[in-house]
Amino acid sequence: MEKKYFIGQIVSTQGLKGELRISLYEGYNDNFKNFNFFYIENEEFKIEKFRFKKNLLILKLSGIDDINVAEELIGKKLYLYKDDIKLEDNEFLIDEIIGFKAVFNNEEIGEIIDIDTVKSAQGVFVIKNSEKTFMVPLHNNFIEKGSKKRKYIVFKNIEGFIDEF
Repeated sequence: MEKKYFIGQIVSTQGLKGELRISLYEGYNDNFKNFNFFYIENEEFKIEKFRFKKNLLILKLSGIDDINVAEELIGKKLYLYKDDIKLEDNEFLIDEIIGFKAVFNNEEIGEIIDIDTVKSAQGVFVIKNSEKTFMVPLHNNFIEKGSKKRKYIVFKNIEGFIDEF
């Protein structure tokens, strides 16, 4: 069975005509325009229109035309399969970075062993080295660069998340 990639979660409704407020996971705001549909509980929904309002996506999906139907979807997650996601050369899926080296100040500080989306709405990198496990928010403010080919992520601004290596 093909793996599901969760894109975001429905947090509330918008208006009376079935629009949904979506909290997108980190990284999907920038390339959202590349998506034409989503799955919610094994059902495909086509995107009729969307807009961003503050930090939320306001989404109108085909077949959801009233607030009562929309309210039933609150709390559900939107997902796609890998073949549905179009990535740029410098982009990669969250699950692909498990096992990558974590680098900070030109020093390897551990290995990314998990991405935890339970402890934070945006998610956190779970990094482990020989001495400890620590977490860094999954946010562009903390990522300097990465290489899919070389399997590493260079972090920045994470002094407060780690004591000493």
